[in-house]
Amino acid sequence: MKATLDQPRPIGCEYEVYLPRLGATSNAQVQKTLSDILTANGLPSVSREYCHAPIPAGIDFAVEYDSSIRGTFRFRDVAYVSVEVKTRILRDYAEWERLVPKALAILQEMGARVNQSCGHHLHIGVPEIADDPRRIRSIYNLFWRFEPTVFGLVSPSRRNCRYASAMPAGPQRLAGCRTRAAFQRALAGWERYHGLNLTHLFNGSPRIELRYHQGTINAEKARHWLRFCLQMVEHAVRRNCRNAAQLANSRESLEKMLIACGYKPNNGIYRQVCPELRQTGKYLLGRWKHFNGKIALKRAKG
Repeated sequence: MKATLDQPRPIGCEYEVYLPRLGATSNAQVQKTLSDILTANGLPSVSREYCHAPIPAGIDFAVEYDSSIRGTFRFRDVAYVSVEVKTRILRDYAEWERLVPKALAILQEMGARVNQSCGHHLHIGVPEIADDPRRIRSIYNLFWRFEPTVFGLVSPSRRNCRYASAMPAGPQRLAGCRTRAAFQRALAGWERYHGLNLTHLFNGSPRIELRYHQGTINAEKARHWLRFCLQMVEHAVRRNCRNAAQLANSRESLEKMLIACGYKPNNGIYRQVCPELRQTGKYLLGRWKHFNGKIALKRAKG
């Protein structure tokens, strides 16, 4: 097979940030200002309260208030507005490249910041499960096997974050499931605040939400994380990822994931890997070393 980013797949992105509030302006006024600036720069946007309603037609971004975000107060009388910027449903990776880096640059220009209360969430469509619900098990098995390594790629603050908790049960939870109804019963009670949120799988437009990543307005970080997540989903729906033991977070586990899932070429699965995914594989290795240097050093000494 060839690992590439040119397959169409629905994508929705959420960026949680906080912005300075100057003078007597209200939260709604700051949101409206950001929305107006995005619109003036060719990114049609709307300001609204937090909600799950679809973004109106013709609009690229929604600027919402999110009460879970807490600004960092270093100085007296400095106030912040908690904001979540959402994209509309994008058609593919190319559309993300056209819209999102510019929006993140505008957020940076306006003084937006992130801290441990912020997350970067991706909704990735999996329409394939309508034809074959067993792809749910493949996605589940893949993320279960490598979840400790996935946590090793993000900020350590996410590893004990109640908004991105680890999967609560192994693949045995889905044992024997073959139909959509059987999977829905097996996943009843799944909470939305897991790093792998499966609560939207049985909607009219089935999707998963990946909540592992810390908040970011850095386009490079967001780009590589999106590439990583898209390829993980693509691999899971194209291959039958079977029940396997969960791997501990280690350099060896990372290498297994990069080779098996299409970030490095190998003769057994992916003979060809596009340059963008190879680049992301190198980036992920760097991030793993950054967050897990002590683990790597300990193993090297051992």
